[in-house]
Amino acid sequence: MFTFGYHVKRALVGVRSRPWAQVLTLGSVALAMVLVGSVLLIAQNLSRLTDDWGSGATVAVDLAEAVPPADVARIRQALKETPGVRRVTWVSPAQAKSRLLRGLGPDARLVAEVDESFLPASFEVVLGGDRSTVLAAQRRMTRMAKVVPGVESVRTVETWFHRLGRLVTGIRMAGLGLGLLVLFACGYIIMSTVRLRFVDRRQELQIMRLMGATERFIRTPFLMEGALLGLVGAALATGMLYGLFLLLGSRIHSLFGTSVSVSKLGFLPLSQVAYGLGVGALCGLLGSWFATRSGADA
Repeated sequence: MFTFGYHVKRALVGVRSRPWAQVLTLGSVALAMVLVGSVLLIAQNLSRLTDDWGSGATVAVDLAEAVPPADVARIRQALKETPGVRRVTWVSPAQAKSRLLRGLGPDARLVAEVDESFLPASFEVVLGGDRSTVLAAQRRMTRMAKVVPGVESVRTVETWFHRLGRLVTGIRMAGLGLGLLVLFACGYIIMSTVRLRFVDRRQELQIMRLMGATERFIRTPFLMEGALLGLVGAALATGMLYGLFLLLGSRIHSLFGTSVSVSKLGFLPLSQVAYGLGVGALCGLLGSWFATRSGADA
């Protein structure tokens, strides 16, 4: 217990030494981690918004002409049993023409004389759930076209969802690659800082070796110092990222209007915050380990 207290004290003394160097180190680590955190935060909220936009997506299942009532009932039941389907509504040709006329507005007279039998009967299917559930439901209904008796065609927004899904996946992969680069950069920055401390105490460490101190005893305060620098840098990054989230979140509505629901936005979950703090401490620990190992003959 006494040894641990000594190591902690020496680590804190090391952090307080060379204050400007420590400030620059913490600032560099924090800014680098803010960059990675921003990418992850954007990907997370874009995924949430995509799920929100996808909830309520409509799919039109057009039926062939003169479908027997028994087949219509069977198709309706199959649609209702599809995971992700919230509501199935029958749209008769007369209702389809009425909707078309309302949608055309002043130009409705152009198709007013079109016979309603020209338009197919259909089921209007409203989907819900997250993006993967909506996509799975759309793919399942798309396979019904020309395969299930009575189903003529299926109109979906699957392409739009695939594009958003690829965008979210791409951002996350970019965040992963950026995170690896930042991991290396933060470790190198902390390694350089701890290395300076190691060199500054060269004579003191040599005396400790002559007095019988082991390399483990000598290096432990430096390892704790590096881990502390990484942890504090990650904590600063979390605070800065949260401040940016609050600042920009309050302006989302004015920038995008009602197309983006501010209530659907959220900060990183506590599990990811804890993971980021752990990664910061690990970066510092590894950086200081390499610094003390390379300078073990100091």
